[in-house]
Amino acid sequence: MKTSVLSSLATALGIIFASHPSHAAIVVVAPTASITGSLTITEDITLTIAVAGNAANLVLDEWLTSDGLLTRRSVSPAFMYSVNSGAIMNGVNSELIDNSAGGFANAITIHDGVLVFHGGLGVAVIIGNLFTLKSGVFSLPPVAGFNPQATQTFTGNVFLTTTNGVRLSGNVLIPEPSSALLGLCGIGFLLPRRASRGKRRGLAQTGGSAH
Repeated sequence: MKTSVLSSLATALGIIFASHPSHAAIVVVAPTASITGSLTITEDITLTIAVAGNAANLVLDEWLTSDGLLTRRSVSPAFMYSVNSGAIMNGVNSELIDNSAGGFANAITIHDGVLVFHGGLGVAVIIGNLFTLKSGVFSLPPVAGFNPQATQTFTGNVFLTTTNGVRLSGNVLIPEPSSALLGLCGIGFLLPRRASRGKRRGLAQTGGSAH
């Protein structure tokens, strides 16, 4: 029993420390031929630059399974971002892209989603910079055939790349693993109860009484 509890505790701690967590959530409602879709970033997402370059994309790692289509839609208004908590800048040609047809290369794979915040050359960043994609609610114009799997609250790692998919940052886990934290609390409450039940069971077998 102790081994099982310790294993659960180690697993929960591994989830927490595997990536830098963020409180943000990314919620997508896919557009249809007649209905406008939406993309919501509930809180700012900040990533630390590990490789100098021109940041252009926030990649949603393993967002969808392949549907054989490259589905993309413009985002309105444009994404906004800042570097080192400086001036907030408007994105250029912002899009949401399902990369299932392999339209990108390098760190972006066919199961990834891409939030294009700078469809031009990107914004120049250097090692140690803090890049922040700002929160907001964005619309996706109606279109036929957009991957229906896109309708979801994304859970997983995000990272920054250049326009051609060269990775510029480490991972940030979206959203913060609050369920793991709750699991830790649950384990903490569970241990005394199990000990108490064991004590009562031992007393019953010996004919004693609990005080």
